[in-house]
Amino acid sequence: MSFNEINMRNLCSNVHLAVAAVMLFLGGGCQEDLSNDFSVPVVHTGEVTKVSEGKALFTGKLVQLGNNEVVNHGFVWGVEPGPTIKNSAVFLGRPKGEGVFSKEVTSDMYEGRQYHVRAFVQTNALTVYGNDVLFTSMGSSRPKILSFSPEQGTDGTEVQLTGKGFSNDPAGNKVWLGDANASVLAASDSLLMVKLGSLTFSGRFPFRVEVAGLQDTSEALFEVIGPVIDSISPQRGLPRETVRIYGKNFSEVPHENRVQFLIPRQRFHQATVLSATPEQLVVKVPDLKAHQTDQWEVRVSVPTHQKTAISPQHFTLLNATIHRFSPTHGLGGTVVKIYGENFGIDPTTINVLLGVTHMEVLLATNDSIYARVPYDVYGTRSNDIFRPIKVLTITNTTTLFQKFRVEYAFQAFAYFPGMIMCGLVGATDGRLGYFGAGAISGWYAYNPRSGRWTQKASWPGISRQYATATEANGVIYVGLGVRSFGQLHSDFWAYYPQRDQWEQLAPFPVGRFDAVSFSIDGKVFVGMGEGVGRYTDIWKYDPAVGIWSRCADFPGEPRDYATAFTVNGKAYVGLGYQKRDLWQYDPQLDQWTQVGDSPVVSHRQPSFTLNGKVYIPGQGNSTYGPSFWEYDPVNDSWRRLPNIIITSSNGNILTQYNRSVQAAWSIDGYGYLVSPNSGGSNCSRFLIRYNPNL
Repeated sequence: MSFNEINMRNLCSNVHLAVAAVMLFLGGGCQEDLSNDFSVPVVHTGEVTKVSEGKALFTGKLVQLGNNEVVNHGFVWGVEPGPTIKNSAVFLGRPKGEGVFSKEVTSDMYEGRQYHVRAFVQTNALTVYGNDVLFTSMGSSRPKILSFSPEQGTDGTEVQLTGKGFSNDPAGNKVWLGDANASVLAASDSLLMVKLGSLTFSGRFPFRVEVAGLQDTSEALFEVIGPVIDSISPQRGLPRETVRIYGKNFSEVPHENRVQFLIPRQRFHQATVLSATPEQLVVKVPDLKAHQTDQWEVRVSVPTHQKTAISPQHFTLLNATIHRFSPTHGLGGTVVKIYGENFGIDPTTINVLLGVTHMEVLLATNDSIYARVPYDVYGTRSNDIFRPIKVLTITNTTTLFQKFRVEYAFQAFAYFPGMIMCGLVGATDGRLGYFGAGAISGWYAYNPRSGRWTQKASWPGISRQYATATEANGVIYVGLGVRSFGQLHSDFWAYYPQRDQWEQLAPFPVGRFDAVSFSIDGKVFVGMGEGVGRYTDIWKYDPAVGIWSRCADFPGEPRDYATAFTVNGKAYVGLGYQKRDLWQYDPQLDQWTQVGDSPVVSHRQPSFTLNGKVYIPGQGNSTYGPSFWEYDPVNDSWRRLPNIIITSSNGNILTQYNRSVQAAWSIDGYGYLVSPNSGGSNCSRFLIRYNPNL
């Protein structure tokens, strides 16, 4: 038997009958008479009553005080028989005398669990326990933290928590500072002495206590010494935007502050610190992804403190969303405005897809994006004309159900009936378009009103390639060229559409091929090209006198494959193989002036004029058709138009068109391109109409 604890069973030897009667009243189990031993206190445990949610009434009987001074009494309980004051306990202090005592217990009891309860009494020398009573708990009240001291510290700091509803048994209390465990050194129902462990994080954190499965969190915050984050502003935003972090104990050297945006226990993203003071950091939000989460924890660590601060607020990553776009249809090159929210302001971080084709992002704000439909947007079926618009930002991908309708300005018309070969030529008298000659003798006229080709009088010249053709006062002029074995031709011919007749003219002074030709005021101008070397000479033919006279030479470098067109009484000549320069010719002054260079190389590509502007294909080396350009002589400016991608009359996109154009003209407000070529696909045999009104 312990000197300090005498179990009631060992004192049940000499209790007189009156004491035994009281014991039976209290439910005691003592059967022996302890009436002869009046030196020790005697206590009995009564039945546990008023058991309800969150509480139970414990009752005891102090039978005799004994000869020693009683300094405390109360109840102990636990899940094992024979609980002691080392288990859960409630202390009621010095008793007033012998008699019945009770206490409503509201803490340290799990719901549905059986507990053994004993009353106890203490002298300065020993603790005496009553009999063991078993009951089933209906739970207890939640513990409550009222205060703690000290209010700041670091690893190993001992902190006293004051409150109520704690367990008297240190093991019955679980304590955390934030998410870090704290060791319970000593415990009573109103005081806990805890010791902080090795802390990773600094900042302000609440204490949390759990007793019998119930928890309470302190309203006050304990400060772990180190960097502290009080707040972040704004708390919502996008990658690469600026956020301010307010707090204390930051380093004044920006790179010494390590700022992270992270999902706990997952990958972190390092932020760039733009500026720093001890109380404020200005950082750039890293490239966060919304598919991971939209709630990000912000942390700051400073090496001098060896602690990491956690923001009390999360940073909310905003998702990009498309609401609508305008226009809803258009050609390649159309600029579409996409309305929505949370796109970001850096165009380099945004991708816009038209179906699976990338659009060029021109400008971006948080609520709008300007993106250009690709000039060479292409498809293989009619339903490829309707495409969804998708926006991909750093954070997420968003798609609108509505689709953009792609329009095409080039449409295949009448099938060319003649032999398909390189080196054919064409021109228009303003009413019909003419094509053929050169490599073949066949000569055909296209009527845009009926949409049909008609064969005309055969060209009487010898078969050749790379001849040249132009029109003056309703007469078509054709000549020059080269045979396959190198024979140069200098003959020139006139075709009279009204009579459907050919007439041979005076020969050109020097035979050549790939020459340019144009007409102004009824005069025919021909020159440049290649023969015995490359030429820069220009000659004028006057049908009224039937002779050739030399004009001022072209001032640019000698070249072949050049192009020529006329607008408002002036000729424009240039481009050609690997050349971009363009020159204006004034026939009245017989003078050349250089104008703006072409943005694209174009050789062996004829042009046409509409409404004072010139239209010319680029080279046929694009994956999806040659590029197409507009030149404005008034402003001396170039503008790119949609690539030459051709649709059929039912809207299907034909096989990609990737050939040089052999002839071009305009009639009744439409442009026409024709390029029958034996190396091409079926679409190269169609006459192609350009609609400038889309």
